[in-house]
Amino acid sequence: PLYSSAASDVYKRQEELKTNLDTQKEQLRAMLAGFVDQVAHISDSTSEYHNKIEHAAERIGAAKSISELSDLIADVVQETRTMQQSAARSRDDMVNLRSRVEESDREIQRLQAELTETSKLVRHDQLTGALNRKGLQETLEREVARMQRREGALSIALLDVDDFKALNDSLGHQAGDNALVH
Repeated sequence: PLYSSAASDVYKRQEELKTNLDTQKEQLRAMLAGFVDQVAHISDSTSEYHNKIEHAAERIGAAKSISELSDLIADVVQETRTMQQSAARSRDDMVNLRSRVEESDREIQRLQAELTETSKLVRHDQLTGALNRKGLQETLEREVARMQRREGALSIALLDVDDFKALNDSLGHQAGDNALVH
């Protein structure tokens, strides 16, 4: 009963980690999509600014008086200020987005490491660290496949402790646990 509760807790934690990892990956995808949108917006703004400056250059070439030039220069200065402000906002947004992406990436790495560690618990006995049935089955399948590819032989050794229940009954479960660990 105690072991099945611990195994159940490990499986629950593993599922939580998988869900959190999927959530983090989805958030990272959304942030990267936002990044692409931001770059597209910057590209559009730059193209628009370039077109306005080209149009202003044409108008300057066609200007007939100083007063026309003065108005055109004021328009160009205003457009340039607007572009500078937009670029500064975009830079700040990109710096913020980069920070969030790096933070998300660190969290994904942490979750993946914890999931790997939790997955080990599913394959190893928590008391002894030895492979449990699931871990032994996976390892055996992998080793059999490897030996078949290499056309080699495989040896397996198992240890069976006779009358282990009697040891637990006479000396207690802690003594039995200590014997297994030893």
